Amino acid sequence: MTNRPIEAPVPCNGPLYSKWKPQHYLAKVIEEAGEVGKAYLDFEMCGGKPEKVNAHWIRLMCECADLHNAITSFQESLNCDAADRQYFTHMINESNRHRDGGRRIAKKE
Repeated sequence: MTNRPIEAPVPCNGPLYSKWKPQHYLAKVIEEAGEVGKAYLDFEMCGGKPEKVNAHWIRLMCECADLHNAITSFQESLNCDAADRQYFTHMINESNRHRDGGRRIAKKE
């Protein structure tokens, strides 16, 4: 999987979702989290080897991406735009770098 595009999650906010309220987006987040769980169980049942050609691994990673987009859509429905999301991600990453004696995130060598 080389030469892949780098792209941030995009909120689902088109005409199909024009009448959705935050609670609809939250329900979608919960649904997508369940899909990640199901895909993970299938992945584990096939031996849990993360070869990038493994169909179960690919499905799991796609479900994770769907969950990212669902969360992004939920945040956007609450007026949290891309810049806000980047800010909060940075804030949480910085916090995690220092919490528990700096043992939450591996140090780069």
